[in-house]
Amino acid sequence: MFMLRRVALAFVLSLTLVSSAQAAELGWKGFELRVGVSFGEDLDTGFGLGGALNFGEIMDGLFLYPGFLISGGDGSAEVEVPLSPIFPPVTLETEREVRVSAVGAEVRYFPSGEEIGFFVGGGPYLFTVTTRDSVSDGSIEFDMEERSRSIGLSAVAGYRFGDRVGLEIRFDGASSVSTLQVLGSVHF
Repeated sequence: MFMLRRVALAFVLSLTLVSSAQAAELGWKGFELRVGVSFGEDLDTGFGLGGALNFGEIMDGLFLYPGFLISGGDGSAEVEVPLSPIFPPVTLETEREVRVSAVGAEVRYFPSGEEIGFFVGGGPYLFTVTTRDSVSDGSIEFDMEERSRSIGLSAVAGYRFGDRVGLEIRFDGASSVSTLQVLGSVHF
C-alpha cells in the first residue's frame, strides 16, 4: 500500500512538469529496469536498483520518466554519542549500514530526438534514508537507527545502445545523503 502511494506521488510530480495539453498526449510507453553499483560518503561499494515508466515525449527529444530508486551500502563512520548532560559526547567509530529509497520523476534529453544514443537528464525525488550504526568494542555495545525524509535531485547521463539496453551514471542528492551510481538498464 505504501509503495502504491509513492508511485501515485511520482505520477503527480511528473504531470506537474508538463502542461495539461501535453499531459493529455502522454501515456505509458514502456518500462525500464536498472541494476548496478552505488558509491556514497562513508560507504564501501554498495548496490543500486531502480525502475521507471516511460511516459513518452514531452517535446522534441525530451522524455518523461517517473520512477523509483533503491540503493545501499555498508561502511564505517565516526558518531558522537552523548553519555550524560554533564560530560561532553564521546566520538566512536561505528559500522554503518545505509539504505536509500526514492520516488520521483525525471526528464531525459536525447539530442538525436529518439530514445537511442546519448542522453542527459534529472528531476526531483522524495528520498527516505535509513542509517544504522553499530558499535561493539568489548566495553560498549549499542545500535542506533535514524530515518529521514527529504526532497532532493537526481542527475543522470547515459547511453542507450538500442531499443533494449543502456548504461547510465547518476548522482542522487538530498540533505541527508548523496550517492553516485553506475547502472545498466533493460527496457521493455
